[in-house]
Amino acid sequence: RVLFRSEAAKLALVAAGFDPDVHEAATLAEAVAVSTAMDLVILDLGLPDSKGIASLIDVKRAQPRAAILVVSGSEAADVEARVAASGAAGFVSKAAPFTDIVAAIQVIQGGERAFNSTVLAIAANAAREPERRLKSLTAAESRVLRAMAGRGLNKQIAHEDRKSTRLNS
Repeated sequence: RVLFRSEAAKLALVAAGFDPDVHEAATLAEAVAVSTAMDLVILDLGLPDSKGIASLIDVKRAQPRAAILVVSGSEAADVEARVAASGAAGFVSKAAPFTDIVAAIQVIQGGERAFNSTVLAIAANAAREPERRLKSLTAAESRVLRAMAGRGLNKQIAHEDRKSTRLNS
């Protein structure tokens, strides 16, 4: 089962060898409201009510088992990298030849991800960035961050930190 927006997407699915049971959605709200489990979602980030990359997250939440191929008017590598880091199965620019859309669908059908290899490297580095930044924190910064994550109040955190600093001095 496939969810998509345009006739071009339907033609690409047929060219990729799908005999799809398809659902069409003209808006993000319609796409998210589809209750039938999808195998593939072709998501246009240019939908009228789209929220950019956040739209991908909304669709992923609504269709957790579906592979999502994002189609966008943007050809910027950072957009493709954010799409990859957000859990999509692939990305194709609207300016790409029709054969690229077909190839991306076939790659995704085969269980792989359809991204530029450079973009996958950028996405992998971006995924490691939070861990790298956490490792760079001082002991005091780590304590404050843990207290904040535990929903401690600012005054309580400051009081505990001052106590801890005095005990360690």
